[in-house]
Amino acid sequence: MLSIASPIHSVVAKPILNDNDIKQMEASNLSNIENTEEKSSRNSQDLGAPIELSVVKSQKRYSDIFESENYEDKDELGNLVELQTGESKKEPSVYLSASMGFMSNKNVLFSPLKPIEEGVFSTSVGVNAIPKIGKNLRLLIGINQGSIRYSKFRALSLDFKNISTGLIWEANPRTTLSLIGFGTALYSFPANKKFFSDLGVITNVRHNIPINQDMQISITAQSESHATTSGSNFSTASSHYSHSIGTNLKAVLLPNLNADLGYRIRFDDYSQQRRNDINNQVSLKLEYAISPQMLLSYIANYDFNRSSNRFSNYGAFSTGFELSTLMPLF
Repeated sequence: MLSIASPIHSVVAKPILNDNDIKQMEASNLSNIENTEEKSSRNSQDLGAPIELSVVKSQKRYSDIFESENYEDKDELGNLVELQTGESKKEPSVYLSASMGFMSNKNVLFSPLKPIEEGVFSTSVGVNAIPKIGKNLRLLIGINQGSIRYSKFRALSLDFKNISTGLIWEANPRTTLSLIGFGTALYSFPANKKFFSDLGVITNVRHNIPINQDMQISITAQSESHATTSGSNFSTASSHYSHSIGTNLKAVLLPNLNADLGYRIRFDDYSQQRRNDINNQVSLKLEYAISPQMLLSYIANYDFNRSSNRFSNYGAFSTGFELSTLMPLF
């Protein structure tokens, strides 16, 4: 969920700050905007296969999924051929995605000095196309928009729009590589004035390792390049490069209940300021399949950020629920 940094003076008492400190905090707070909804959503979608059909497959055992990948033949037109029956049917390539959720964040302002708890409501809707353009290659085109609403800091509420396009290559049944370009814009609410934009490229490699019929480990390596503009003077101080590696343990607990325990470490290098960050995140997600196309999720995250900019050192725990759907259109 999204956590937007607040104005400086609402977090730290002015007597301990000088002019240089305030400038550093402004740059830090602008960068925190980027480390929010869009980064969170990209992580949750696991960019190695951005829509991965996780909702559709949520009621299947991991062993069933692995077996289907090994014993089904997919031709270049995207047709799924059942070898046992000889029956052929068209595989969907365009999906409608939507979600709504609530998160409680123990340090919503990312403050190292005065953590403040806040509740954040979010909604989003989008259309994602992943047509096959080769035997193991897919084209990705995605458009989505949504809203973020704060229960206390209503002045921080905003709307966002995002577009992404790229290529997804299934190197083998367990390894996926992707190259994704994206553009994101944040707008103030209710003024509808754009105050932040982010353009970039993401490369991602994911490898799945099955443990048994109900468990698997996923290892992900990702590199990102962000060119950002923010504020009334269109500052580029938040532009940066990110490199991360993470692992997830996924398990089927019940026929309709999956668990995902993850850890990720990310290194951020800011090109327009003297700042380097190391962010650690531990995450837990429980997913219950209400239907083949609808999931109810419990989410818990803990982030710990250590930065060369002392105003960007923080710890934050968040927990909440999300209702999401991924529906095949055609």
